Amino acid sequence: MLAALKNRHLIWLAGLFIVGCTSLFKLTEGPSQQVRSRSPFEETSFLCTRSTQQSILGPQKNLNEDFSDFLKLSNSPQDFESKMILWALLNQNAHPFLAGPSSGVVIVLISGRDLQFLNFAPANNVKDYPYYKMMQFLRSRNPKGPSLKSLGSLLEKNYRGGIKVSPFFQESLQDEARLINASPELKKAFIRGDQVLSLNESISAFPFSAMVQHFESVMKVSKNLANIQPIPITFAHQEDMDNGTIKCNVEIPNYTQEKYHIKKAPIQNLFFGIKEGQTLALAITYFQSPLKTPYLDTPTLTGINQAEPPVFCVFESKNQASIVFSSHSRDPLQLLSQIITQVKINSHPQGVWEILDQAFYMYLDSPPRVIYSAKDALSKPPPLYAKLLEDYPSYYVEKLGELIGVQFDPDGSVFFLKRPSHFAQDCHN
Repeated sequence: MLAALKNRHLIWLAGLFIVGCTSLFKLTEGPSQQVRSRSPFEETSFLCTRSTQQSILGPQKNLNEDFSDFLKLSNSPQDFESKMILWALLNQNAHPFLAGPSSGVVIVLISGRDLQFLNFAPANNVKDYPYYKMMQFLRSRNPKGPSLKSLGSLLEKNYRGGIKVSPFFQESLQDEARLINASPELKKAFIRGDQVLSLNESISAFPFSAMVQHFESVMKVSKNLANIQPIPITFAHQEDMDNGTIKCNVEIPNYTQEKYHIKKAPIQNLFFGIKEGQTLALAITYFQSPLKTPYLDTPTLTGINQAEPPVFCVFESKNQASIVFSSHSRDPLQLLSQIITQVKINSHPQGVWEILDQAFYMYLDSPPRVIYSAKDALSKPPPLYAKLLEDYPSYYVEKLGELIGVQFDPDGSVFFLKRPSHFAQDCHN
């Protein structure tokens, strides 16, 4: 049984065999059928139907719903690019540590049968504003729409939803408490009494129009900011399979040969997107900087961005594709490697989202044990694992990482999320 499991599934990665799962996951011992709380995460739909006219993905369910209501106002813009720019501005307010002006952004853009991958990367060793370049680029796709400054003013005057601390941002506030207390701007924005803001406390609204105006004025006199075109994304890892191809923007290591890529801290990215009809945009930010300074007296962080783009793979078959991003893990490549193995076994690249919504049990060596996530504690384990759960200790992990992506289909593309997730999507017909 054990040999068959390892040969057929390669269920986990050799890096874990050596370092041990306790260094990567917070483990809780207990019977696999025990129900676990998902309170730190957002309640969300895993997948909207292809017939869904509008779906909104972001870091907080309430924010998604409020933004959807805002778009229904009579004076809200009707073009898709303006809506995505507005959503980018609001997400900057919702998680300013990951969506600051210096944040890099990868965007998946879909319009009918057209699929694009765009990377707005920070310039090397200089202060740059790729997040605003991304919004300018979206505006350039439909130049007849409102200017960025006008859209910022529209939010300031008409958005009444309020922005509250999400579970995801609360974790960042706690992690950055020292940085916050050292900055007057950050302290004013995120400290109440002697503590950082708590879950669901309100975040002050940003001066969106002033921030955009400042960027545009700097861009006019800066050669570094003049080019708003994205950097082409190359696929370092490509391989064929029976019914399609797999390609990834980074080389996927052969973990069975003991190559490890474990970071000191989890890689974190902000995901947000909109789907309307046959048009979809998913944005993923990335930011890591030794120089974290507020932008224009606001609690957003700028600096020389040294982060690497988020890792993702594309599973293609005929006219369809599944795009999967891996984040919130000390080794995001591990989860992608696991999915690649499962896709090869199933020979069904279109079904990546189906794999992500199945029970996620993993066998680890040295010593033998089985781990599973909170949601999967409620699921019936696959037959191969049922015996293992009887014979070996089992451990629950609250979360394995974020796996978020897009199912590309000319008949209707959709977002999907591996639950539990820090993010949420709402489906509207």
